[in-house]
Amino acid sequence: MIAILGCGAVGSPVALSIAMPDRSIGLVDDDRVGRENILTSAFYKHHEGAFKARVLAEMLWRKCGCRAMAYTRTFDARHASGLPLNEVALLVDLFDNTEARRAAMSVAEANDLPVLHAGIGASGVVTIAWDSAWPLMGGPGIPRGENPVCTHQINRRFLWTCAFFTAYAIETYLVSGVKWAAVVAPGVRIMQ
Repeated sequence: MIAILGCGAVGSPVALSIAMPDRSIGLVDDDRVGRENILTSAFYKHHEGAFKARVLAEMLWRKCGCRAMAYTRTFDARHASGLPLNEVALLVDLFDNTEARRAAMSVAEANDLPVLHAGIGASGVVTIAWDSAWPLMGGPGIPRGENPVCTHQINRRFLWTCAFFTAYAIETYLVSGVKWAAVVAPGVRIMQ
């Protein structure tokens, strides 16, 4: 199982990009779709008020029959939202806040799981880092629900660029075991 941690502006297009009929995906997010999510994520207006993870699980099933399970409890290092960690082959940390990212790292380390961290900073810099390299994402700690990058439509292209490269990193790892990482900044070439 691939565990997608965070099903919003980056997580929803990542999940849609990696969905396959024979793939199992765990979707972890305790948040609901809000009006602010419609223009920056894969959700539609009629999804407002529903749990992001549940809506996305249904979307993956309808898209290609992908086996997706929704976990809507808060993710923390002790409970991991009820995710069956013994079935997880890869954690993909797409949370938009520092506290949840720390919990993802704790769960990965405690269970000896590879973890891919991906996100976008306020300046539009996309970072994709593996395992303990996640501090490269830098910047001040962002409290939960206060990352304006993920909810403003002007950032849509950066968010979907982050999702594209994250999906590429996931597929590269699953096919070859190579942990592809990148930092993509506006006006800068992609570096591997």
